[in-house]
Amino acid sequence: MTRALPVRWLAPIATVVLVVAGVLLSGRHENRGRPAAPAEPVATSSATSTPAAALTATPVAAPVAGAVGDPRVRVARAYALAATNSSPDTYPGAYRRQLALSTGTLARELAAHPPTRGLLEQLRVDDTSRLAVILDTELERGAAGAGARVTVGLAERRETDGELTQARTRYQLRLRHQDGGWRVTAFTIVPADRP
Repeated sequence: MTRALPVRWLAPIATVVLVVAGVLLSGRHENRGRPAAPAEPVATSSATSTPAAALTATPVAAPVAGAVGDPRVRVARAYALAATNSSPDTYPGAYRRQLALSTGTLARELAAHPPTRGLLEQLRVDDTSRLAVILDTELERGAAGAGARVTVGLAERRETDGELTQARTRYQLRLRHQDGGWRVTAFTIVPADRP
């Protein structure tokens, strides 16, 4: 049985991840066992556009930077990391984590597309890796009802067959309070032209 890490470990773990990411990004490594990305193409650039339907107009509340101790922010950060960090070996666990943290249409879409042996084998064949670290989070305060919006900024690195893509990306997560906890209902990239 696994236990969640205490919050006090987040900063040291993030530091280690950043150091390892720096080494990996410098090209001074020989390790080919890096985390891999899902087989479906994933936008890794903040210049990537999101369909207008995914960005429904709602009143904008004042963002609050950080707020790491807030349960909405913790769930959003955990989901963002599960969605952007995986390897052929860890992808099934990351998928289960996303499924556990989601609800509604998002959970149904995830449940309809579980990782298959073929997918995992293709990730190995393509030697695809994906690593992301959280740069910042913003909780939008003032949303009425049982919903919330959190924006998570990530530094992402993806490599497939030796081709490296790096980007700073922002994702907006919509959350709903359900069954005594917060669950993610939408996970979308924030276009570069949006603040």
